[in-house]
This record gives sequence, structure tokens and C-alpha cells, in this order.
Amino acid sequence: MRSQFVGWRACFVLVLAVVCRCHAVAILTQPSFVSAINAPLAGTLLLATDQNSRVSVLVSDGSNMWEKDFYDFSTNHALPLLGFKPGETNEILVRVFGRDRSMAVAAQPLEFVTPPCRPIFPG
Repeated sequence: MRSQFVGWRACFVLVLAVVCRCHAVAILTQPSFVSAINAPLAGTLLLATDQNSRVSVLVSDGSNMWEKDFYDFSTNHALPLLGFKPGETNEILVRVFGRDRSMAVAAQPLEFVTPPCRPIFPG
């Protein structure tokens, strides 16, 4: 599943090298994902950057991919991620963008395994 992001990562690094001529935004803490206690298909993405930035994530479950952009600028990010499917292993690629349009990509994608659905009616 990690091979899906290899092409994306190469593209982002190239764009970063071409676009950024000033102090690029940097991710200070490795992003982490904390699953929600009462909502097993949701959680919170946590990370910090060295300057005001916005966050974008790419999520893949191995067969489907979706993207979520957050537009608020901050240095400390705690962002809700919703809409995961049950019984899937998800990879979350985190990107941050500075006000100067510089970009950084997290060193490693995050992994979030969602629990399977419980049967509604007992057998």
C-alpha cells in the first residue's frame, strides 16, 4: 500500500524544490493520529509546525483514496478526520503549506486501522 504514495512524494518534493526560495515551512513534531473514543471511524490528527501553516491529508485504504484540505493557518494543529470505513487499514499522508506557499511532507505516512462493524442483531 505504501507504493501508492511514492509517486505523490516525488512530485511534492520536486514542487517544493522549485517553488520555495525562502524559509520553507517545517514539521516540528512527527504527526500522530488519535482515534476517537466514542466514534471508532474518526479521530484527531496532531502536529506542530515552525510557522503558520495549513494542513492537507491524503488518505488511502488500499483501494480508494480521498483528500481533505484544512484552510486555517496555525502552528499547532489538532484536526478532526472523519469518514473512515470499517475494517480497513488506512494510510494518512500529511502535507503542510506555509503562507509563502512552501510545503513540507511528513517523513512517514500514518496508519489507522478501523475496527470491523459489529452486528446489529445478535446471532
